Amino acid sequence: MLISQLIDDFHLPLQETAAKLSMTTREANRRRRAFKALEQMQEDEEFQEVADPELYYKFHEAVGIPGVREWLGWSENELRFTNDDMRPQFYELITQRYDGETNRPIPAKLQTREDVSNLRRILRDENAKAVLLDPSRTFNEALALAISSESGGWISQVKAAISAIEGLKVKDVKLISDGELQLLENLRALLSERIEDRERLSSE
Repeated sequence: MLISQLIDDFHLPLQETAAKLSMTTREANRRRRAFKALEQMQEDEEFQEVADPELYYKFHEAVGIPGVREWLGWSENELRFTNDDMRPQFYELITQRYDGETNRPIPAKLQTREDVSNLRRILRDENAKAVLLDPSRTFNEALALAISSESGGWISQVKAAISAIEGLKVKDVKLISDGELQLLENLRALLSERIEDRERLSSE
């Protein structure tokens, strides 16, 4: 807040502000970004009630990751996240929510600084990102998928396929077209063939 006030209200340059507070220009700019990002959440009608100042450390971590800034559409000119679709989803990831049926609290998916830091890995993989944003899936599932994807090879691709299929909801299954159903049939036939090959080769 002090950094923001010195720059916005007293019109001090960022470098001079940083020097007065005995910190690097880079760190002063990161703290300013984080404060502005939290302030934006506090102004959001839907999330302002849960925009606790304790969330600052999560924003501090998030704005320091280029991939997260890009994902949320960070504008350096406006000092705001401009992606109106992704921003609410990020807010949901960092705050506690409640089960619609039992009204029991559900902990935030991103609970620690390390969790937020690991967004850099998750956002690089579309399947891992989809799992992260799925309310029925866990953060650990998303991170595991991202890590397996980083290792490369056919195993990570199979795990990604499994994750994608597990993510299909009943309503999605109802909408599967004949062409998409054929893809699943082809996958089943290919898997059966490879399993049979493995069993045959093992017995030789």
